[in-house]
Amino acid sequence: MPVSTDFIQEGSTGAEVSRLQENLKKLGLYTGAVDGKFGAATKAAVIKFQKANGLTPDGIAGTKTLRAIDVEQYPIGRPTLKEGSSGEQVKTLQQLLKSNLLNNAYTGTPDGVFGLKTKEAVIKVQKGGNLTPDGIVGQATWKYVYAVASHEWQ
Repeated sequence: MPVSTDFIQEGSTGAEVSRLQENLKKLGLYTGAVDGKFGAATKAAVIKFQKANGLTPDGIAGTKTLRAIDVEQYPIGRPTLKEGSSGEQVKTLQQLLKSNLLNNAYTGTPDGVFGLKTKEAVIKVQKGGNLTPDGIVGQATWKYVYAVASHEWQ
């Protein structure tokens, strides 16, 4: 999701801080109030997240940290997809599978229909990510696909 500022840090306030606090809470890293005020507890949670995800642990939620937190949140609630599935979620998956960082695993046009080409692309990506190569997109595959593809946009 787009972020309108370059970074959020101690002393920042507003809706973006609330969103950050909500995401950190969902990840189990923040237990304080979602009050839109970036204080010591929010900073500590950001540092904890940064350390766990190989980011510079400076307590400043910059573009990379905010994207990484969104990546962590992205798979939550995503439906399991498999051959025969259709709709916007399949189209999103196909677009992600076209990423250069996923070796352009999907070569078709994203049409929202999970057919043989999509299944083959999913299996190829699952093998590359050391996931069970079953062609079914569950939470682990969603997370892997989105995490890898999102690095292309940094």
